[in-house]
Amino acid sequence: MLLQTINYSTDFPVNIRIAKIRSVPLHYHSDIELIFVLSGTINLTNSYGKFILSEGDIFTNNGNEIHSLLATEDDNIVAIIQISNAFFEKYFPGLSKSVYRTNAIKATDSKQDDLRKLVLKILLQYMKKGANYKSECISGSVDLIKYLNQHFNLFVIENKVPVSTRDENR
Repeated sequence: MLLQTINYSTDFPVNIRIAKIRSVPLHYHSDIELIFVLSGTINLTNSYGKFILSEGDIFTNNGNEIHSLLATEDDNIVAIIQISNAFFEKYFPGLSKSVYRTNAIKATDSKQDDLRKLVLKILLQYMKKGANYKSECISGSVDLIKYLNQHFNLFVIENKVPVSTRDENR
């Protein structure tokens, strides 16, 4: 298990990679990472379970969360989006303390569909690499984090204690 340092360019606090996953050993990093399965299936293991992710699934690894990826027998293509907590905390104070769970809702849920659209919008801007793609990806990431906070924020860690983000369940 190794700390993975994510290197961002000075003007782009988002790291995007589209790849075929064979094996990514146990590791962690301080930033949020979204795993979006574009085709096929993969195995994901993290500190609270083992999951088989299929086409269309989005899994959020929170900062400092130990995780690994492993190919299944199926071919796969996966988009990995890493978002700099240090940069985006100016928009979302406490971002690094948030714990998101995007895999807990059924894939047919409209919230998952909207989440996919937000992620696909970022991926499209990145792949097109138009004149303003970096600012469009940053803007899309702000929208994505806002949506994660509204619909997938399980709790926040404050003073080493999990605290609900919902007023009715403090």
